[in-house]
Formats: sequence, C-alpha cells, structure tokens
Amino acid sequence: MSVEVLYGFDREIAEKRLLKYDDEEEAVARKWIEEICGVQLKGDFIDALRNGVVLCALISIIAPHSIHSFDYKPKHHLEELSNIQKYVRACRKIGVPASDLLATTDLSQSKADPLVVLHNLYALGRQAQAIGFEGPVLGKVYTVTRQQQLQREKDKLAEKRRDSERNLLYEKELKSRRVFLQQKKERHHSLQVVQTRNRRISRRNSRSIRNR
Repeated sequence: MSVEVLYGFDREIAEKRLLKYDDEEEAVARKWIEEICGVQLKGDFIDALRNGVVLCALISIIAPHSIHSFDYKPKHHLEELSNIQKYVRACRKIGVPASDLLATTDLSQSKADPLVVLHNLYALGRQAQAIGFEGPVLGKVYTVTRQQQLQREKDKLAEKRRDSERNLLYEKELKSRRVFLQQKKERHHSLQVVQTRNRRISRRNSRSIRNR
C-alpha cells in the first residue's frame, strides 16, 4: 500500500488511520478479487483499483445485473471517476450499507483512504453472500439472506413510523395540556381581576354610606 506525502494535520490523521490498516486483510481481499476476476493485481493494492476497472469487473461477476457497462480501458480521469461511481451505485443496488460505500476521493491519488476501500470490499464480500453469490468468500461466513435484510429494513421503518406516531401523539397531548393550563391561568387571572374590582367597588360603597 502506497502512502501519499502529506503535511501537518492531514499527515497526522493519515498516520492514525494507517495504524488501523491491516495488511493481512488486504492480502486476503487481494486474493479474493484475483480468484473471482481471474486476474493478478500487480503492485500497490490501491493503485490496482484506482481506475475502477477491477472493481466494476468484480461486482459485475458477483451481481451480473447490478452494472450494465463500464470503461475497460479508461483514457482519462473522468472515465476512471465514472467507473468508480458505477461501482458505488452497483454496491448500493445490491444492499451494501451506505456507511460502507466508497467516495470517489477514497481512491484518488491525493486523498486516497485505503482503510475505507478495504472496509468497502469486506462489506461487499458480506453482501455477496447475502444475495447468494456462490463464489469465493471474503471475511466471515454470513448467513443472513437479502430477503431477511429487506425484512429487517422494513421492520425498522415500521418501528420508526410507530415511534414517529407516538411522538406526534405525545406532542399533541402536551400541546393540549399547555393550552388547558394557559386557559386555566387566564380564567384564574380574570377571576382575580373581577374579585379585585368588586372589592374596590364594595370599599367605595362602604365609604359612601359612612359619609352620609
């Protein structure tokens, strides 16, 4: 894995992230890709993935209908970015969590983040099992199917909806309670005003009677 030359705060962050990077996991991911795609990744791991060709080929084998076409021989940077974007869309399409998706900058020469790339590949390996891919396995055996994932997502959405409805009901009741208390306070204040006025009238009448 190559390391870009960085300075200052960027360098400090990059060094901390590199401490979390596992070269053994990289070697396993490299072998997994090579076995599926039938190619040998030469040189630096990130450099071999940078133009998006290998990633697109990988996911097109794992999930053939997830990606329609890509540039096998990108001629410039924009075509490389297009490949990576197509790969990311395909990952999203087969259910790779948003938190495990790549950004195009994660493979760029100036801002590459090998840790994010590696996490994405292991997430893809897990999701490949979920959708029933019968080829080589990356990472731990994952027994949850895509249907089960979708059901879990559906259940979570339903629970969120119920929570939202409960919160709305609570807010409505709270608002009604506030209105009731405000009205009670206003009635009490009005009553005090009337009583005070009546006492003043009573005192004036009393003085008037005594002065006669």
